[in-house]
Amino acid sequence: MALDGVRHPVHLHYPASGADVVRALLSVATGGIDLRLHPHGSPGLVAPGLEVRPLHHRIETYGYRLAEPDGRTFLPERLAAAGIAGPDVGRLQRTGTLDGVRLADVSVPRPGQRFAFVMDTAPCAGAEELSEGADLLVAECTFSDDDVGLAEQYRPGRARPERLGPVPPTKCRHEGGTPRRATLIAWIWTSPPRSRFPLRNLAGGSRGRPSQAAST
Repeated sequence: MALDGVRHPVHLHYPASGADVVRALLSVATGGIDLRLHPHGSPGLVAPGLEVRPLHHRIETYGYRLAEPDGRTFLPERLAAAGIAGPDVGRLQRTGTLDGVRLADVSVPRPGQRFAFVMDTAPCAGAEELSEGADLLVAECTFSDDDVGLAEQYRPGRARPERLGPVPPTKCRHEGGTPRRATLIAWIWTSPPRSRFPLRNLAGGSRGRPSQAAST
C-alpha cells in the first residue's frame, strides 16, 4: 500500500493477544501509510459493519464478517414513468422525495452484501454465526479427510465442506422468498502446521493457493 501511494487511513483490526507479532511485522514493513491499530479481545462489533467471533483453535483465533449497509435498487421502468432521470435520481436518493415522488415508489430494498472470513478452525458456533447469511465466505482449511487425527490434534478445519459445514443453503439470506444469490465457499489449502507432515495435493491445488470453490 505504501508503494501504491495509499493516502487514506488504513485500519488494522487484530486480536490483542497478537500485539507483539503485529509490532514485529510493522518494524520491518515499509512506512509511509497512515496505519491505525485496533486490537480487540472479545467478540462483537469492532467497527461499523465489521464484527468478530471466536473460533476453535489451539491459540486465540477470530473470524471476521464485513457487512455493507442495506440500500435500495432503483427500478428503471418506475423512474421513467415518474419522469425522473439523470441527476434527479441522486437527488431523490439523498432526500427521499422529489416533486411528490417518494423513494419507495421507484425502488425496492436491497440487502447489503456480507463477506465472511473464517480462519483456521474446527467446527464451532463462531464459524456458523459468521457464515450465516454471507454472500461470500472464505474458509481456511488444512487437512483432508485422510488426516482426521491430525485435524483433531491441531484443531484446524478440514478440506471437506460437509466437515466444516458452517453454511447450509437454508441459512442463506432470502429476498421475496427465493435465494438472493448463491453463497460462494472458497476453500484455501495451507501447509500443515509442522514441516514434517507431507503436504497433500488436494483437488489439484498447490501450497498456499486456492484449490476448490463450491457454490451452495
